[in-house]
Amino acid sequence: MGILDFFKSKITTNQGDFKPFFEYFKKRRFGTEMPVLTVLSYLPPSDRVIILEHLLNQDSTNLEIYNKLSLAYLKSGNYQKAISLLDNGKNKQVLDSFNYSALKDKIVTLNRTNSNNPNISKDYNQTLGLLDANKAALSNPFVSTPSLNEFMGIMREFCLKNLK
Repeated sequence: MGILDFFKSKITTNQGDFKPFFEYFKKRRFGTEMPVLTVLSYLPPSDRVIILEHLLNQDSTNLEIYNKLSLAYLKSGNYQKAISLLDNGKNKQVLDSFNYSALKDKIVTLNRTNSNNPNISKDYNQTLGLLDANKAALSNPFVSTPSLNEFMGIMREFCLKNLK
């Protein structure tokens, strides 16, 4: 089984049902709610890759998907795939030269400086810990919205369902 087959199978196996994420972003365009993007980053990078690749297939012109997917590739150990994604975005004229340069510079810099970043969530227990640790900040009336609360519920349910 190739890596792409593994990721595809992960969508429907007991390792994770990503449909609630897909449904959430079907109702709300990815990138329109910054606190949601922060919470999404609590997931392990391999899960973010699955979600974001699906979203890219649905909305191939969304700059924020290119941003977050390139970061997820990098944080899952696939620097070259992160760069290739950005190159493809530039070639398809989704990323203009300014955004392409900014995103590529970020990936190159992070690759150079954060090769063993301990802050990357490696499992669902860590993700739940991050949700709990940031609950107060995310409950702030300036940040909290019904949609953020809904997304946090999706995250919590997903993690609890998939704990090993």
